[in-house]
Amino acid sequence: PVPSATPTLNTLIVDAENYRVIEVDANKNIVWKYPDGPKSSSTLRPKYASRTPNGNTLIATGSAVIEVNPAKNIVWTYGSPNTPSVNRYVSAERLGNGNTLIADADYYSNPPAGYGLYNGRVIEVNPAQNIVWEYTAEIDHDYLLPGLENQNYAGKYYKQKLDPRSAFRLFNG
Repeated sequence: PVPSATPTLNTLIVDAENYRVIEVDANKNIVWKYPDGPKSSSTLRPKYASRTPNGNTLIATGSAVIEVNPAKNIVWTYGSPNTPSVNRYVSAERLGNGNTLIADADYYSNPPAGYGLYNGRVIEVNPAQNIVWEYTAEIDHDYLLPGLENQNYAGKYYKQKLDPRSAFRLFNG
């Protein structure tokens, strides 16, 4: 049998196309959203969201990771929320030690000039915004950029970097 839903079973949703993060209760009511206001006024481009043990919400926006409290105040930031950057923060998880694990994807646009500008790494950042651990790697093969057969890039190969979309700390002893 399927367990019945109760009002305490809320779901956190990244509504990327509408530039917001919402929390929906079991009755499908929006009980919290960030930011408030219409889509046209939002600069948020959420990629991923998670809830911290203290009830705040971590949101990976691409150019930053922000932590928002239930009152919708930004209480911590890593990166530049309203400024394009060479980072592509696509997920963030708060660790038990208070640090934040962030997947910083390798992403290219307008290849090959833009290729390699991004980091392609997983980082652990402490509350003071210092990187305390980092993993990055180039893959052992060259990569032919797809869809470029009829352009000047045809036949050119580039080193492919790690391209993380999420990262989670495992409890393995």
